[in-house]
Amino acid sequence: MSKPTARELAVQLLERTEQDGAYTNLILNQVITEEDLSLQERALLTELVYGVMQNKRLIDYYLSKFLKPSQKLEGWVRQLLRVAVYQLVFLDQIPTYAAINEAVQYAKRRGHRGISGLVNGVLRNIDRYPLKNLDDITSKVERIGTQYSLPDWLVKQLVADYGEATTEAIAQSFNKRAHVSVRVNTNQLSRDEALEQLQVAGFEVTRSELSPVGLIIQGGLPTDTELFQQGAITIQDEAAMLVAPALEVEPADYVWDACAAPGGKSAHIATYLDKSSGGQLLSTDIHPHKLSLIQASLDRQKQNDKGRVEQLDAREVVAQYGSEQFDKILVDAPCSGIGLLRRKPDIRFQKSAHTSQELAERQLDILTAAAKALKVSGRLVYATCTILKEENEAVIETFLKDHPNFQLSPIKVEHQVLVNEGMVTILPHQFESDGFFIAALEKITA
Repeated sequence: MSKPTARELAVQLLERTEQDGAYTNLILNQVITEEDLSLQERALLTELVYGVMQNKRLIDYYLSKFLKPSQKLEGWVRQLLRVAVYQLVFLDQIPTYAAINEAVQYAKRRGHRGISGLVNGVLRNIDRYPLKNLDDITSKVERIGTQYSLPDWLVKQLVADYGEATTEAIAQSFNKRAHVSVRVNTNQLSRDEALEQLQVAGFEVTRSELSPVGLIIQGGLPTDTELFQQGAITIQDEAAMLVAPALEVEPADYVWDACAAPGGKSAHIATYLDKSSGGQLLSTDIHPHKLSLIQASLDRQKQNDKGRVEQLDAREVVAQYGSEQFDKILVDAPCSGIGLLRRKPDIRFQKSAHTSQELAERQLDILTAAAKALKVSGRLVYATCTILKEENEAVIETFLKDHPNFQLSPIKVEHQVLVNEGMVTILPHQFESDGFFIAALEKITA
C-alpha cells in the first residue's frame, strides 16, 4: 500500500473526531508523530484539519446547493467533500485540478464508481457555479452561525452578552490561527533577554501587549530550545498569564491552586514564593491522571521545591485541610472553554446551551468551598477560559450575594479598558489571545 497523503490523512482524522468525539489537536499530534510526513505535508494536514473544523457549517451550507436534502452520505464521503471544498474555496495556492483529482481517486479506492462519480460531480459544480449566498439567510443569528460555523445557541448567547457587532468580531476571531506565546520566568532572565536569545535561535519574536512577561513567537515551537528545557520559558496563552499576578502573591504566602491541571498557572504562582520565608503551594486536581502533568510542569520550570501536588475534589477542601488555612486561593474553574475555540475548534460542536447552566452550579460549589478555606483578609481569584457571562459575572454576583463577608478587589492589569466593575474580561478579538475572565475577591470577615 502507498503512503497516505496529507489530504487522505485529513479525511481519516476528521472522520475519527466526528465519530469518537475526540479532540482534533490530540489526534493531529498523534498522526503527525506516527506518520513520516515532510514539513510541507505536516503544514498541509494541519491547515486542512483546522480549516475544515473551523468552517464546517459554512462548508456544509455550500455543499447543500449540490446535494439532495434526502441524500445520505457515509461519514468518510462527507469528510472527503469537506476537505476538497475547503481547498477549492479557502486555499488559493491549491490547484483546482489537484484538489478534485485526489478526492476522486481516493473515492475510487475506498468506495465504488458511484461514489467517485458523485464526488467528481459535486466538486466540479462547486468549481463551476456560484456558491450559495449568505445573504439568503434572513435570521441574523443563523447567518453569523453559518458564516463562522458556530451553533445558533452560542451565537444567541454571545449576542445577549455582548451585542451583535461584538459577537461578529468574536466569531471572526475564532477562525483565525492561534499564535504561539510563551511566558518568561523572570526569576531566571528578563523578557528582553529571552527575546534576544529566541531571535538568535531563529524565531521571529515580539513582545506581548497583554502580559509584561509574554512573548509572541513565529517560526515554529520553541520546545527544543535551551530556554524551554531549562524552564526559563513555557508555552502559555497571553490571557492566562494574567491570572497568577491577579493573586498578588507575597513570598511567605500559603497558596492553594484548586483546579491546577495542567500546571502552567501553578508554576507561575510558585515564581512569586520564597521557600526560605515559608512560602508554599498546594496544587490539586480532582482527576488523578492529571497530577503527573502538574508535577511535570513544576519540575521543568524548577518550582517543585515550593509545594506539593495532590488529588482533591476542591469541594472537599475543608474536610481535608480545615477552614481558613490559605492566604491566597486560585479557582481556575472547570468551564465550557468557549474562549479557546481558536485552539480547540471541536468545542463549538461538543457543547450545548445547558452546558453553562450545569457548570455554573459546580463553579459556585467550588467557590463556596474555597471561601471557607481562605483566611480573613485573604485573596481568592476566580478565573475561567470562557467568555459566557453565565459562567463568569453571574457566578460572582451570586457568590457575593450569598457571602456578604467577601467583596470584589481591584485587579492590576496593563489595559484598564478590560476591567468592568473589578472583573476582567478578555475577548478573543481584542488581542488575538484566548478569551478569559478573572475576578478577585477579598475576605473581609470570618
